[in-house]
Amino acid sequence: MADIASTLTARLLGYQPLSALIGNRVFPGYLPQGTLKPAMYYEQRGFTPVSAMGTDAGIEETEWDLCIIADSYSSLKAVQKQVKAAVQRWKTTTGFRVLDTFITDLYDGYVDETEEHLSTISIKIQHQTA
Repeated sequence: MADIASTLTARLLGYQPLSALIGNRVFPGYLPQGTLKPAMYYEQRGFTPVSAMGTDAGIEETEWDLCIIADSYSSLKAVQKQVKAAVQRWKTTTGFRVLDTFITDLYDGYVDETEEHLSTISIKIQHQTA
């Protein structure tokens, strides 16, 4: 049975404009050492069951950080644009049922020590209960 993490991974890997830029370099939790860039990883950072009239509605909201790491600012922005396009208002009944997706925050930064550009796109996914 599919879960929300595997459904999100399938969306990111299956969105052609994004996969053209990062291939299959989408990882849960962290970016493995030595990974070619640009690449991305994702982390779940929140969970809320949805209630209606005192009972569970069979819907959950999960919050995720989608983290992009790139060697150049232009590469970072190109990947960021496609990640945003892949997830904003994304819905699906393939795999795990996603009712809606919203971008809730965005952060850009630079790491002097590694000379890498980074971006974190925070999203909220409303989906069926597992």
